[in-house]
Amino acid sequence: MSRSFTCEPRASIQEAAQIMKRNRATALVVVENERAVGTVCDRDLVWRALAEGLDIRTTPITAVMNREFHRVPIDYDAG
Repeated sequence: MSRSFTCEPRASIQEAAQIMKRNRATALVVVENERAVGTVCDRDLVWRALAEGLDIRTTPITAVMNREFHRVPIDYDAG
């Protein structure tokens, strides 16, 4: 089972990228009040932030995160 890494919605794009680098992660779950509100992956950072010229130091991660995702119970059996 893989480990999930998180950041808060107020985190900047740069802060989120630093969390990903520190943990060698390709994605983060954005969490607010102990509830997942979005996801962001390395591709989102490149396509939605860098390619668009966003200021990664001041732009919040919410500007580039995915808001549509599916929650699956931890005991879900995909078999």
